[in-house]
Amino acid sequence: MNEFSPRLTNYRLFLISLLFFVSCYKKPDIVPIDPIPVSQPTFDSLVEEFSICRGDGVIITKGSISGNLKFHFTATPEQAFIEFKDLLGRSVIEIHLIDENILAYDVLRKQKYSHEQLVSIMPILEVFSANDFRSTLWGIEPKIPSSSALEIIESMEIESEPTPQGILVRRIDATSMDKAQKMVIQFINREFGLSYPELERRMTKHG
Repeated sequence: MNEFSPRLTNYRLFLISLLFFVSCYKKPDIVPIDPIPVSQPTFDSLVEEFSICRGDGVIITKGSISGNLKFHFTATPEQAFIEFKDLLGRSVIEIHLIDENILAYDVLRKQKYSHEQLVSIMPILEVFSANDFRSTLWGIEPKIPSSSALEIIESMEIESEPTPQGILVRRIDATSMDKAQKMVIQFINREFGLSYPELERRMTKHG
């Protein structure tokens, strides 16, 4: 019998350990996850809840002017501040949207853009107003352009995605009527209730 006692002892220790573990086990708390809204919020509802937002993205242009520029922005109900950077991380363009006005600054040349120069880089600004562009930064789908504007833009596709704030714009593809220019604006990230204050300070200086 003695030769089996170590096995019996080990078995008893195992049972005691198992019972101790079971007695100490506590069922984990289950935290319910709020469902993602499937409706599209309005501009007014977003600004009433958050008053400010910031985000990041990339703009891709192909045609007579080609290139990729990363951007980040801060937007309020009345204004928006956008900084574009090249592949080297240099700040190259800053845009300030104030009410219905669009002000642009060439950081490398240290001079303001004319409206024509800005539209040559971003043809969509010939179609949308400053208010339309600002609300798009917030994630609101822009209004359908007028018939006269459609003489400039041949096609435009808008992609949206569900977020905790509702369905928001993720990507805009636009092609000019003569197919000479194609532009893609893709939003990578949005954060509501936050801002890039240093961007606002620089843009105000050039505005």
